[in-house]
Amino acid sequence: MDVAVVDPSGFTPPYDHHFCGGLASQSCRVTLFTSGEWNEWDAKSYARDQHFYARTERLPAPVSDSGLQPAIKGIEHVHDMNRLLVRLRRRDPDIIHFQWLPVPAIDAAYVRVLRRIAPTVLTVHDSNPFHGEPTSRLQLAGAQLAPRAFDHLVAHTEATRRNLLEQGVSDSALSVIPHGILRYSERTEQRNVRGPDVRRDSSRCQEDIHVLFFGTLKPYKGLDVLLEAFAELPGDVRDSARLRIAGKPMMDITHLRTMAADLDVEDSVDWEVGFVPHEAVPSLFEWADVVVFPYREIDQSGALMTAIPFGTPIVASAVGGFDEVLTDGRHGRLVPPEDPQALSTALSSIISNPDQRAMMGEAVRELVETTYSWDEIGRSYIELYERLLGS
Repeated sequence: MDVAVVDPSGFTPPYDHHFCGGLASQSCRVTLFTSGEWNEWDAKSYARDQHFYARTERLPAPVSDSGLQPAIKGIEHVHDMNRLLVRLRRRDPDIIHFQWLPVPAIDAAYVRVLRRIAPTVLTVHDSNPFHGEPTSRLQLAGAQLAPRAFDHLVAHTEATRRNLLEQGVSDSALSVIPHGILRYSERTEQRNVRGPDVRRDSSRCQEDIHVLFFGTLKPYKGLDVLLEAFAELPGDVRDSARLRIAGKPMMDITHLRTMAADLDVEDSVDWEVGFVPHEAVPSLFEWADVVVFPYREIDQSGALMTAIPFGTPIVASAVGGFDEVLTDGRHGRLVPPEDPQALSTALSSIISNPDQRAMMGEAVRELVETTYSWDEIGRSYIELYERLLGS
């Protein structure tokens, strides 16, 4: 089976890499049409074609940093979608599978033409497009209606499915297939490697319990709730804990730093602000005793799927994929969103109980071998594709 996978802006390189590998494991010929350099992800089992935005990516810094860049990229997007249409007509794949729609109103128009070539599928990663926080207003234009241009939609959770049904998507045009585990390194097989190189400051107390927030920093991820919760920890628990916030800010975080100072927790918080290189991800999770996701909302979380192989207890909001993947009291704790007191209580109970951490961590590790294997997920997609081709 020949599958063309499309993620123009390369929104989710780790996901795309594992997704394409899962299809390739089922003897599919897979080509990913995307953009940017993906040096961290070696496409051995599938082909990666940097089809999009070649000119935009070569813009000189003064232009790239100016207000002209989005307009230039938008124009090039139309040009590249035209080129994609021509190339796919020549190639005649069996399935065309989009991961994201950077400009939904425009992309939907092209999808209606691409449907004449092959069945089209869209993975709906966010049923609330861009979590209501697009980088450009153009990204929201037509975002609710664009998925209906496809032959079939895939959701990763039942919560996403319910949201799409409420938005008017037909049940017969919708499937639920899980989001798989994301592995950044073979080192993910080795847990509890905590040498001085893992720590930012090896002079710190070796008995510190390490709490990690990992992922892009965005308003919906509830970092303000996390800081409040950390401040509310009992004094002895807070004295034994360190919080590390690691990820690229997609918002101004000045208010969060000010908040940490006002709450008197700044000395217990390490800010590792910026893009986290591929090779640095395993060390972050090896450092952690507890991983925390205080989100306000989510469909499914790539950060969660990155955390699971490391066998670390997880404290998360009881929303979306967290609520479906994790069992409260077994894999960690699930708490109501936007509830600092509940989050603080959950963190305190795990920080204070090493035996509980060990049992929960082992339960998290067991998730790797069950529903979230990419080979199993690849088989589910092949079954879906065969149904679409048969109809």
